[in-house]
Order: sequence, then structure tokens, then C-alpha cells
Amino acid sequence: MRKLGVDAGSISADHVIRNLYVLNEAAEYESEEFDILLYTDQIDGNESIYAVTYRSILPDDSAEAAAFVSHMFEEIKKAYGEPDTFEGLENRLCDVDIGLLNEAGNPASAYEEWILSDHLKAVYTLEILDSENPGITLMIRLV
Repeated sequence: MRKLGVDAGSISADHVIRNLYVLNEAAEYESEEFDILLYTDQIDGNESIYAVTYRSILPDDSAEAAAFVSHMFEEIKKAYGEPDTFEGLENRLCDVDIGLLNEAGNPASAYEEWILSDHLKAVYTLEILDSENPGITLMIRLV
């Protein structure tokens, strides 16, 4: 990781999956903290980062969480335009009511993606865990 400019001291000790590194320092956006996850692989004998994910677990407050998820979606659309997600998919973020999705108490997910170039896309994902694990996981991934 040092060749990639990531100091070993900046990586969390609790990364337990090979080729997944969680940085100790989180990013903050509008008072929400986002963990930074680096996904790596060996390419031509060198460790390379192939994806970066910003992940936040929002409190299980349907109204507040839904408003933040919607706000983030609008901010991403301002930056990248309308999503390139295949139309007609049932789990598109733009087609679901986040508040109702969260109230169901069942695991669920929704996402949108933007093709930024031939080799880069942005994916915005919302995951809702079951009622035993309350919270909404919000991820923004550059792949």
C-alpha cells in the first residue's frame, strides 16, 4: 500500500477481507461521516486500487435518513447528470420511496450508476438491513 501513497498507519486494523482496506480517517459531508474503503488487486505484479467506496451507516430514522439519501442523490446528479442505470430495473433509486422501503423492516437495496468514462463509473447504493440490524448503509463507489 505504501507504493500507492497509503501509509500503513492510516489503515484500520479491523480490515479483515483480503484486498479491502478501511482507512482510519473518515470523510465528512454535511455532518455525516463516511468510511473510506480501498479495494485493491494485483495487476502485473503490482498492487493497484480498482475501487474507492465512501460508506456511511445512517441512523434508523426514516424521515431524516430518507431526506439525506434524496439530497445526496440530487447532489450526485448535479455533478454527473442523469444516471445511466438500465431503465426498467425494479431497484432503481429514482423509482423507490425510501421512507416506505425502510418502514417495511426487510432487507432491501436500490442503486443508480453513472458511466463517467470507458474505465470509470460511479455507483450510488442504498442498503437497508433487517429489523435486527437497523440502519441504512449509503455507499458511493468509484469503480
